[in-house]
Amino acid sequence: MVLLRAGNWHVLGRIGNLSVSGAFVRCALPPQGATRVVVDLRMSVGAGEVAAHLIRTTAEGIGIEWTRLAPAAVVRLLTSPPPRRPAVAEADSASRVSAGQ
Repeated sequence: MVLLRAGNWHVLGRIGNLSVSGAFVRCALPPQGATRVVVDLRMSVGAGEVAAHLIRTTAEGIGIEWTRLAPAAVVRLLTSPPPRRPAVAEADSASRVSAGQ
C-alpha cells in the first residue's frame, strides 16, 4: 500500500506496476486539474516519499512518472526482497502435526 497526496486529496493506493521511471497505482482518482502527486512508499518497505507527475487516469487508477529518474526510494523498493509468505506445504505440515499425524 502507498499513500498518495495532491493538495487536500489523500488516498491509499496499491502499486500495479513499478519502474525506475514511474508507476501505475490503483486508487481513487485525484481531483480534476491535479498534475503532481506525492507518493509515500513508507508503508511498503520504509522507502520514503517520491514526487511524481500525473500522466494519465483510468477507471482503475493513475499512471505517474517520477520527477527524477530512479529515485532512491523506488530503487530500494525494487531491490528489496518480496515479503515471505508461508508455502502451502508448510501449512499442510503444520495441520498434520496439530492433528497428531
